[in-house]
Formats: sequence, C-alpha cells, structure tokens
Amino acid sequence: MGHLDNGTPSLSFVVGACPEAHGYFLEQIGRCLPKAPPRRVFTVQWPVGPLPDRALFLASLARALGCGPEEIASRIRDNLQRGHVVLLHSPPVAEKVDDGSLLRYHVEILPQLIQTAQPSGCPFTVKVVQALTWEPVSRWVTLAAWVMEHVGVSRWEWIRRALGRRRAMGLVRAIQDAVARQGIGIATVALPELRPIERQDVEDWVLEHQDVLAALPAFNGPSGDSVITRDKARSFAEGIMDVSPSSDAVFTHLTQHLFPPETESDA
Repeated sequence: MGHLDNGTPSLSFVVGACPEAHGYFLEQIGRCLPKAPPRRVFTVQWPVGPLPDRALFLASLARALGCGPEEIASRIRDNLQRGHVVLLHSPPVAEKVDDGSLLRYHVEILPQLIQTAQPSGCPFTVKVVQALTWEPVSRWVTLAAWVMEHVGVSRWEWIRRALGRRRAMGLVRAIQDAVARQGIGIATVALPELRPIERQDVEDWVLEHQDVLAALPAFNGPSGDSVITRDKARSFAEGIMDVSPSSDAVFTHLTQHLFPPETESDA
C-alpha cells in the first residue's frame, strides 16, 4: 500500500462481500503501516442507515477530527504539519451506494476540503480509505437477478441485493472516472477484493509464524514441542474452520484459541 506513504492525496477502496473482515482490515491499516513517514489515523464513523447529506457527512468528519464542521480544513492543515492524515471510513457501506451521495462526498466534498487544507510545500497529504461491501450470493442468483433486470423487472429487493457487487464496483469506477475527468489530483486505488479465508490460509499462517505461536498454550506452550509440524498446523486450521462460517468468524476464533480469556483459577 505504497500510495499511503507517498506525497499524493489518495482514495483507497477496500471491497468485498460481507462478512469478509472489512473491519479487521481497516484496524490493521493503522497498526501495520511503518512508522515512517509519520501519520495520524482518524476513524470517520458513518451514521447507521441511509447515507447522510452534506451536513451530516461534515458532522461525521468533524467528530472524527475533534472539531466543529467549520474547523475541519484548519484541523486537517494542523495535522498535516506533522504527518499524513489517514481518514478511515467505517463501517463499510453496503446500502445506497448508487444514490449519488457517496459519489458527491468523494468527488466534491472531500476534494474541496483537501485542497483548502493542504499547506503549500508540505510533503504530507490526506489519505482516504473507504470500505464497500455487499451480501454474498451464488453466481446463479446473480445471473438470475441480471436476467430479471435485463428484461425490465428490477423492483424486487432480492434483485437489488443480488447485484450488490456490481453496484459497489460501479460506484468505484464512477468515482475514479469523475476524479480523472475533473483533474482533481487524487490517486484512486481499488485494492484487491477481500476473499473468504480458507483452511490453507490459516495453516500457512501458523507455519509462517511458528516461532511465536509455538510458545502459546494452543500449541502446548513453552514445555511442549517447540516445532509446529505441518500436521499440527493442519489440525489447528481445521479446528478453526469447522466453527468459522466467515472471515470475521475466523479472526474471532483465532483470537479465542490463541489468547483465551483468563479464568478465576488462572488469576
């Protein structure tokens, strides 16, 4: 994610079906980026429900920055003096991606604020991260929805949900096209689509980090065998996947298995 380090304002899209751990991915952006160049991460919390109008967009942004709506540009400018400003928008948007409000936010509202806030000659810029999601459906349901829409029958809610991926990716392309057409000067990046975590992913992760994991109780702890074999990693991965219907659940159960909560007898 080098676009989060360079001197160009950027808008990154985190896309994938729900629930493929968008929230976990967003959390790791702030934790895993290198310390240089310096940056400060702000989480912009969207209101629950339909996407807001301009005033509510600005109110959400101001709340994240800890200021009033009229102070947003100056607060961003102050933070840019010390490093990049990363705006993480959460939770992922699943509805109303095609009603025009999110397009206006990323093509009109934010670019105007960034242009106003950017100090002359400053090497740091604003980095925006927007997550988009949709309901997972089989390709046959998607095909049926596409046919129904093609023949002019699109009023049913299941058709709209089934075409969620197409609508979300259509919004990404619309924003990218508008940014390029208007010469806004913001780099737009659609990150690789989040996919379901599979057993092999967990198995490979365990083997890659076995030096640290071997000391945990889930792998016998310090008194056990310090080597995690392929068979042991496979068995652990199967146990995780058996109770994890989604990527969100995989992360939850990994945490529970590796770092179980203390009981009274442990204290």
